[in-house]
Amino acid sequence: MPFVTKSLIRPHGQPLVRLGVPLLDEYLEFLSGRCRPNTVLAVAYDLKVFFTVVGRSPERVRPADVLGFMTAQRTQLDRRRADAGRRRSSRRVLADAAASPVECVGAVRVLARAR
Repeated sequence: MPFVTKSLIRPHGQPLVRLGVPLLDEYLEFLSGRCRPNTVLAVAYDLKVFFTVVGRSPERVRPADVLGFMTAQRTQLDRRRADAGRRRSSRRVLADAAASPVECVGAVRVLARAR
């Protein structure tokens, strides 16, 4: 299982990010020469999550593994967005009901009584 190590510091102050898998470490080294340190850390984290979920070594990963992972991530994101949209709609209905002089009684809207 990959792990992120960033305790090594280069002379110019950038962390040396390692996952403990030679192929992935080479890729992170390649990125560190071209990207900002936070980008390298984000990629290392994403790789760690991917290989933890897939449960295979980099040499054994197939396109189907990558596509399956991406589909699962996308499905979860779509569900979260849909849930957030439903919550927003519910809050709008409640806010409208509180602001209007109309009361909601079940599915019937009636004028609010003066108190």
